Amino acid sequence: MTQPERTPKARGTLAIFDPAAVRISYRPPTTVIDAAPAQTAPLTTAPEVADTAELAGLAGLVWALRCAAELPGVVVVVDAQLGTNAVAVDQGRCARAPMMKLGANLLQTPQSLALYGTLAHEIAHLALGHTDTCSAPEWKHTSRVAGVGALVTLALNRPGAAATLAAVSAVLHLIASRVSRVAEYDADTYAVTLLERAGLPGVQTMTAMLTDVADDDPRWYALAGWIAGEHPAAAARLRNLSRGFTAPRRTWRTAWRCAATGTRLGTHAHRQAHHGERCRLRWWQLMPYRRPPAQR
Repeated sequence: MTQPERTPKARGTLAIFDPAAVRISYRPPTTVIDAAPAQTAPLTTAPEVADTAELAGLAGLVWALRCAAELPGVVVVVDAQLGTNAVAVDQGRCARAPMMKLGANLLQTPQSLALYGTLAHEIAHLALGHTDTCSAPEWKHTSRVAGVGALVTLALNRPGAAATLAAVSAVLHLIASRVSRVAEYDADTYAVTLLERAGLPGVQTMTAMLTDVADDDPRWYALAGWIAGEHPAAAARLRNLSRGFTAPRRTWRTAWRCAATGTRLGTHAHRQAHHGERCRLRWWQLMPYRRPPAQR
């Protein structure tokens, strides 16, 4: 619970939650909440401070979600610069508890389902090990190194090598973006589970949050811009959430295989499986199968 005697800083205010107080303040709703009328209205740039009772109930929800995720604790920093966004922050190995930053504008409506969904989504990221620096770090770092190498070789008048490194950097960036988008799908699904454990309607709460996000998504991003972005389009997240699935993945071990024998093409086991007969082209499975997403 925030301390009223302290003056909020310009960049952010550290909200410290008292476990003994929030256990009493939080009460799960007894009725099913309709997500349609609970969407938040457009927020202004100057956030208003919610009263102490509403913040206590919100702190109780954070405590309940933290217990559902089996985290040692959650440090919440209210940052005015984030606006209506939130992010899970990597504090390193020496941190006693994971940390998330919450946009101050989100606290204008502390009883909205969109805010509940945002808290659950970020706590799900923390529970799954997704942070701002730990999402696909190998792909991101390698992509940056290849990009720097492309600039260096271009300065050394090696256009062929520069083009090759630039292409490698672009491909690695697309792979890193794909890994980050998969993490968003997984966090959405796990957030539903956390909300239901806390006594809230998980699907309706996350639907309200994603509906607000979909209203802010540009049309070009929803059509094709998400390919290079780290967040999937909100419409795609809503479709995935309505099916109750985690992120769909491809089973790469099924690529380049013979459908008739189940062996990999061109190997000794493949030749032996056919007993001297020629493998037919229609039996070839070059692309990996799309693994059915696991239901909750």
